[in-house]
Amino acid sequence: MQAKLIIKGIMCTVLISLVCGCSTQEHHPKKGSKAAKVESRNLQNAYLQDTDLSGMDLESVDLSGGHLRGANLKGTKLDYATLVRANFHEADLQGASLKYSNMTNANFYQAHLQNADLTGATVTGANFRGATVTGANFMHVVGLNEMTKRMLKEGGAVVAD
Repeated sequence: MQAKLIIKGIMCTVLISLVCGCSTQEHHPKKGSKAAKVESRNLQNAYLQDTDLSGMDLESVDLSGGHLRGANLKGTKLDYATLVRANFHEADLQGASLKYSNMTNANFYQAHLQNADLTGATVTGANFRGATVTGANFMHVVGLNEMTKRMLKEGGAVVAD
C-alpha cells in the first residue's frame, strides 16, 4: 500500500528526511545546503505545492500524478524522471534539467521554463499554454504536435522542425 505524501511549504532538509528516512546531516553537511540527492525514487501523487525543491537532484524520480503547483524547481535535475499527469501549474522550472523525462499529459500551464533543458523528453498531451519558455531546449522531444511546436517557437524556445 502506498502512502500519500502531503507536504506543503517545508524546507528541503525535512523533505529529504521524510522521503529517504535519513538524517538531514547525510545530505546536508552545511545548514541550508541545497546540494541534496533524494534517494527514494517513488513520489507518486506527492503533494508538493509551493515547496522549495530548487537545485535538488531528483534524477529518475517518479512524480506521476504529483501536485507541484507553484513549487520552486529552479535548477533542479529531473533527468529521466516520470512526470506523467504531474501538475506544474505556475511552478518555477527555470534552468531545470528534464532530459529524457516522461511528461505525458503533464500540466505546465503558466509555468516558468526559461532555459530549461527538455532534450529527448516525451511530452505527448502535455499542456504548455501560458508557459514562459524563452531559451528552453525542446530538441529531439517526442510527442509535440504542430500547434504546440509553433506556440513554443513563438515563445522563444528551441524546437526542432
